[in-house]
Amino acid sequence: MVVLLLAACGRIGFEPRDDARTDGAVAGPATVQTGRAQLVPGTSQIAVTISPVDLEHSLLTFSLSVTDVKPDDVKVTGRFLDESQVQFVRAGSEQTIEIRWTAVSWSGMTVRRGVGGLDNSSTTFTAAIDPPVDVARSFVIATHRDQGNAFGDDEYIDFELTAPDTLVGRNRAQNSVTTTVAWQVVELDAGVVHHGRSTIAPVTTLELATTPSFDPTRAWLVYTSSATGGAPTEAQHYAISGRIVDSTQLAFERAGGDGTALISWSLIELAAGHVEHGSTTFADGELVQTAMPEPVDLARSFVFGGSFGGMGGRTTSIDQGPGPAWVMAELQDSTGLELIRGVSTGTTVAPWSVITLE
Repeated sequence: MVVLLLAACGRIGFEPRDDARTDGAVAGPATVQTGRAQLVPGTSQIAVTISPVDLEHSLLTFSLSVTDVKPDDVKVTGRFLDESQVQFVRAGSEQTIEIRWTAVSWSGMTVRRGVGGLDNSSTTFTAAIDPPVDVARSFVIATHRDQGNAFGDDEYIDFELTAPDTLVGRNRAQNSVTTTVAWQVVELDAGVVHHGRSTIAPVTTLELATTPSFDPTRAWLVYTSSATGGAPTEAQHYAISGRIVDSTQLAFERAGGDGTALISWSLIELAAGHVEHGSTTFADGELVQTAMPEPVDLARSFVFGGSFGGMGGRTTSIDQGPGPAWVMAELQDSTGLELIRGVSTGTTVAPWSVITLE
């Protein structure tokens, strides 16, 4: 195993508690809505009714359990249709997809969002962010869907804020169809976001990234990844897990794959709140696992796994789709977390974070 250290970018020495909004306003308490949705055979989209939210201050996350190997059936985008509805869409309609979603409303953040396309003549997605954001207090969550019968290098995109007004996504192989991207850029009123890019070279399985010192009990990780070469249809090739190691290091890992994995990541350090981190292992043949986080207030807390669809892990599976590695997660009660994957082949390790906003 080869370990490389990379420098990250962010506001070195910046104190999240001092990085506050200029109008002096204090963020009010967060509210969290959670629910379930299902895309059944013959259905390519579903809209779910929620209690009304302020869209400017609301974030949608979700996680999936999938069994199929076709991108058009299992790749799902999620977005707010309006203040009272969230929508999930895929290109295909053959298999059942289970979804667990969370709508987080919090005056301590401002959210820009949009839907765009990556056509079949390009490997780069670009979106304009209006108004611009402070990159050192902002991060992106993006999902994408397209048609297709097999997963390959064209099915994964890593996203990065390259400027206050620019979001860029990079696809490592040209797709033969148009890809639809649903994105959210979140700007914190108080806090700091460290950004970086990491590369897991062929054969290696671990990459460590260094950051300015941070408090792990108030920090959580968001990342997207793409990959090139090797065995492009195997789950182990694309399945990347990201986790916080300590107050200065992050680890990105995979269990196999011969090609290069490329990762864009953001480490969010909240000025207030609490984050508990954990990692759950599925043995070969297991579909369901449970974890027992510290007690939390469900009205202000949500679970996030870092990658596409909200949850993802590394796997030893050579399955031809992402089912062994994509993990659906739901807080069952104040101390219970249920995790479900769609395919039981291989050993999968799924990191998670339970985030409580104040």
